[in-house]
Amino acid sequence: MKTRILFLIVLFMSITLSAQEMKTFTKNNYTIDYPATWASSEQKVQPSVQFIILSDESTQAKDKFRENLNLSKESLRGQKISTSEYAKISLDQVKAQIPNANIISNEPVTINGIEGEQIIWSADFGNSMVLKFNQFIFTRGDSGYALTFSSTVSEYDDYVKAADAMMKSFKFVN
Repeated sequence: MKTRILFLIVLFMSITLSAQEMKTFTKNNYTIDYPATWASSEQKVQPSVQFIILSDESTQAKDKFRENLNLSKESLRGQKISTSEYAKISLDQVKAQIPNANIISNEPVTINGIEGEQIIWSADFGNSMVLKFNQFIFTRGDSGYALTFSSTVSEYDDYVKAADAMMKSFKFVN
């Protein structure tokens, strides 16, 4: 009996420790922590994307989509745009480009001293691909940023805690 209890305690501790293992990605003047089972990439899927952090490839098995978190950056040089104005512009672009987008929430939020807006929305992209996005929109200096977690609606709840932890770890290092 003692052996079984000890085994269960060791098993629980190893699962807990492995679930908490994190890596850190640092580029330019920002840093973010992500689960060790995920992978960081600087592959430019779009010119504005600074980095992308991808879930394990096995997460594609059920829904053919690899959950990810990315940071995009846009120059606002010469424009005086507040964070709320930038968030509204971003939201208006979503609505214009994806008319069937469903805006779930839009609230002010502060992460590591960075004031921004959290916008959660979803949209059907066809072929049974309904995606859900959790975006942290903010400005800093002469740039606008969108830190975006993307998932299928069917797996969003499975990954949103990891995404929230990553987003909450995001910070500028200077």
